[in-house]
Amino acid sequence: MKIYSGVSVMKQWRRFMLMSKHRGQAMVEFAFLAPVALILVALGVQLAIIGRDAIGLSQASYQATRWASSIKPDAQCADVTTYVTNMASTTIKSIIAQSGIACGDSTKGVNVVMTWTCPDSTQCSGARPASSQLRISMTLNVASDLFVPNPFLGISLPQTVISTQTAYTNT
Repeated sequence: MKIYSGVSVMKQWRRFMLMSKHRGQAMVEFAFLAPVALILVALGVQLAIIGRDAIGLSQASYQATRWASSIKPDAQCADVTTYVTNMASTTIKSIIAQSGIACGDSTKGVNVVMTWTCPDSTQCSGARPASSQLRISMTLNVASDLFVPNPFLGISLPQTVISTQTAYTNT
């Protein structure tokens, strides 16, 4: 061993041995904290995926409601599902490709419920008068997007995301 700055070999050896006694402490701390950190990261990623799906569904229901109330006021639920399938974000499109989309069928990945209300608060059928209210409610089953078991350590993650949009017709 080289002697640095006048310190003897024995003093260097003692210093090395004293420091080596504390070497395993960091390893033990890491062993305790690493699983907790990984669980928190997994939950954070899972919640981000659910949030992404919720934002995509909200945007899809907004666009569908706007389209059905102003551009195609005679739209039926099947027209809305076709529009959503073609115009939704890639996230919602991938869920539709996996699980499907339907009107009033909760077993599909995206369930669409479309309700027209006339100004006198009755259900509209046929020709819709001006100021009719359109309400489109979409339910997205996010259970297929969950990669952690549900419930996870006592934390129950959402199984569905719901977005409801309302618009009024001008004509």
